Amino acid sequence: HDHGWLNARYHFNFANYYNPNLKPKNPLVVWNDDTIKSQTGFPMHSHKNMEIITYIRKGSITHKDSVGNLGEIKSGQIQVMSAGSGITHSEYNLSDEETLLFQIWIEPNKYDLSPYWENIDLSNKSNEKIIILASGEEKYKKIDILRINQDASVILISENKNQTLNYKFNKDRH
Repeated sequence: HDHGWLNARYHFNFANYYNPNLKPKNPLVVWNDDTIKSQTGFPMHSHKNMEIITYIRKGSITHKDSVGNLGEIKSGQIQVMSAGSGITHSEYNLSDEETLLFQIWIEPNKYDLSPYWENIDLSNKSNEKIIILASGEEKYKKIDILRINQDASVILISENKNQTLNYKFNKDRH
């Protein structure tokens, strides 16, 4: 959906977009592939009880929220905003180039927690083929990743052409 300043590819039903062939994958409720034009973005708006993960593929966005966080997230970085009991935020592409990002919404397994925001740089992991971006799974508790309030993980798997990578999913995962 092209909104002028935002071109969004929805992988699930979202906002005014509805495709009866798309079935929800709870707790994953949103996976949007967004292109945000330079000097545009999302003005202040509110969320409650949602884990929102944003992975910047090109460009940057500037995040500002009602609990005092302000930060620029650049290409190769990821942010988590846990909306918890409620948070208001904006996200703008203040750069001179368009920004490409994935935005992922996951329903939390705990409600009305204190909201928080955090981002990390993944450039030190750029040679890894499988990177855990964000997780609430117990098995990843001891590694330095972004935490979400759900027994789920967002994983980046990158490969070269004609290369095969194996990642084993537990039988109760999708």
